[in-house]
Amino acid sequence: MLYKPLDRKAAREQLLFMSGKTHHLHSAVAIARNAKVLIRFVRSVSMTMRVLSETMIERYLDAAGDGIYASVGGYQLERTGIHLFSRIGGDQSTILGLPMVQTLDSLRKLELVVA
Repeated sequence: MLYKPLDRKAAREQLLFMSGKTHHLHSAVAIARNAKVLIRFVRSVSMTMRVLSETMIERYLDAAGDGIYASVGGYQLERTGIHLFSRIGGDQSTILGLPMVQTLDSLRKLELVVA
């Protein structure tokens, strides 16, 4: 299981573990009103990381800075972390924490968004 690394060593270990592998990230949404769940869904994204050498990982950690500690897996896809991946299958907003297209569609169905 991936987590937000507590320190540089933990970030390095996670990146080495994921090097050359595909992992899946899941983001769940629930929309509720008056304690009743109206809509819920999960969206998943597959992410294939390039094969990374220890030197590449060190350069990435230097460039990324302290932001890696706020990101599950130690990568920030919206910043320099995009360089770590060879393939991403799915919606980038899901990776960032909220599948926007599906969430907005759900809100429209509930007539909570009119755009």
